Amino acid sequence: MKRVWKYNAIFLVVFLFLTGVSFAQDNKAIKRWVTGTVIATDTRAIPNTIVVNTKDWKGRDLTVVTYGAVVQRTLVAAKELEEESGVSAEVIDLRSLSPVDWDTIYGSVRKTSRVIVAYEDSLSWGYGAEIAARIADEAFEWLDAPVRRVAATDTFVAY
Repeated sequence: MKRVWKYNAIFLVVFLFLTGVSFAQDNKAIKRWVTGTVIATDTRAIPNTIVVNTKDWKGRDLTVVTYGAVVQRTLVAAKELEEESGVSAEVIDLRSLSPVDWDTIYGSVRKTSRVIVAYEDSLSWGYGAEIAARIADEAFEWLDAPVRRVAATDTFVAY
């Protein structure tokens, strides 16, 4: 039953996008409906970054920076992690890769001191690797552990 709701929600989001409905007003309700989480968005017409927290807007143990198709999987994993082990994760959904909302990322790193970057590209030489490198470089003093990446394995692609 969960998969049916998930695919209906994806269809709804795509339909709203194609019909030109403003995401500034409707994205909150759609994300709450899909994930059952609380969402804080900025007020621009198309939000640059959405911070999705798994409980009461306070991800206190871990920051997960993600974008694209991995966002929904990350939300499910964060919810399971909190239920099973009590680790509260703050999930940052990067809606735009240029420009990146570095202030939001650095603010979350200051709060949690641990970062995972999750993305669907290969582990090396991808955009997620650049995000991880920049966090490790510019937010080093706030990190308690190395920045970890969750991505696809490095494989050859036949073009």
